[in-house]
Amino acid sequence: MLFDYLRVRGDGYGLASTDIVKSINAWMALAVATSACAGMAGSVGPGPGGDDDDGPGGMSGGVAFASASATAWEGTGTWPIEVTVSTAPPADLVLSYTVAGTATGGVDHGLASGTLTITAGKTSARILVPIVDDSAVEPAETVQVTLTTQAGTTATYTLTVLDNDDRRWPGDTTVATVDTASTFGQNLSGLVYDPATGGKPAALWAVKNDPSLLYRVERTGTVWAPATTDSWTAGKALHYPGGLGSPDAEGVTKAELGSAAVYVATERDNNINGTNRLSVLRFDTSIAGTSLIATHEWNLMADLPAAGPNLGLEAITWVPDSTLVAQGFYDAHLAAPYDPSRYPGHGTGLFLVGLEANGMIYAYALDHTGGGFQRVASFASGHPAVMGLAFDRDSGYLWTACDDTCNGELAVLAIETNPLSPDHGRFVIRRASDRPTGMPNLNNEDIAIVPDTECAGNRKPVFWTDDGATGGHSLRQGSIACGAAL
Repeated sequence: MLFDYLRVRGDGYGLASTDIVKSINAWMALAVATSACAGMAGSVGPGPGGDDDDGPGGMSGGVAFASASATAWEGTGTWPIEVTVSTAPPADLVLSYTVAGTATGGVDHGLASGTLTITAGKTSARILVPIVDDSAVEPAETVQVTLTTQAGTTATYTLTVLDNDDRRWPGDTTVATVDTASTFGQNLSGLVYDPATGGKPAALWAVKNDPSLLYRVERTGTVWAPATTDSWTAGKALHYPGGLGSPDAEGVTKAELGSAAVYVATERDNNINGTNRLSVLRFDTSIAGTSLIATHEWNLMADLPAAGPNLGLEAITWVPDSTLVAQGFYDAHLAAPYDPSRYPGHGTGLFLVGLEANGMIYAYALDHTGGGFQRVASFASGHPAVMGLAFDRDSGYLWTACDDTCNGELAVLAIETNPLSPDHGRFVIRRASDRPTGMPNLNNEDIAIVPDTECAGNRKPVFWTDDGATGGHSLRQGSIACGAAL
């Protein structure tokens, strides 16, 4: 019976105790009938399997956590844990819960054991966990909340809280050069990793700003070198649409993996130095020959703040719509949750570009059909000037990088998923990171991150481009931790 595991507050509702019992019994009968029809986990009474096991996050009687776990960062504020019931009760339902985990109550968070009331006529209520944004460097910690019924049925929710104070590089401290000396020379600027696909090996796409070149770089034994097929050996010269000019190529990215298209962020035409031309160019890398002509140009000059010479677009990356929608990305242009259908012809994601002049990042929907563009959002990179961007499609983290003028500092950003945060749906800075201690303060202008499918020992490779070609080397490789816990 329902009274075996729920305490009911009927006082003050104008019902006699017998009326309450009748109402509760009617509610339970309806819930059981609904459960039998739906056959869903978290329902009242036995499901199709003949038992009351509602799986992770659920408990007998249709009471369940909306999810079994979540991950939050210090600095997110108060985190809501939603508890649901399959059918709205006719009177208040009061559940008790206890708090445990590795995080310390009163120090790391402000939640104590207590009770939760699901109000009559409602199907959910929230337990609120105030997360303390302290200054202590500490490992990831957990807050475990367990609901317990009078019948002894329990369900546990685990909130993992990540530290935002540790500036140490979240990977191995050693960094190694991975190109043969003097292969690229100076001015290698942008970099993006392209996993093996379609019978082609994994590659690093790299751009040189002057002369304007695009390289396909592949692993050859223990080093990475320009591909020797399809005229890639010396890189391919880049030109604006129409075949003219020499774009000052600073950043490069891929959108849909497996596509032949690459996108390049440019500051100006090298043939007209001193005059900005802040554009994103699209190139088809399947075209034969020693040069590539841009298929598209999105000139963003009219939409971006004024920037001095050599202080324009330095970085570019791409974020898939699937991630943006799943994490509730906020569209500042429409002042609403991001809806990809509002931007016809933009493909399947947004392009993020970094402006060196102010350290800001601008998110754009680029219309591949009509040639237009729309800024969707803008936010700080965490640096006074941003030189590199890399979106990790597995963790959902946006990495931003500054060069030797910032001592090689990096930052990790993510979309705020806490619905109670004023930053909900926006990219926010989660933590800053020093460069690996094993790497000198180099003129690194971009960073490229390998997918989790290539993790080994909870580490995956990360690459840097050194614009200054220190010691004759332009490419270096280190590692970062796999997954969400950095």
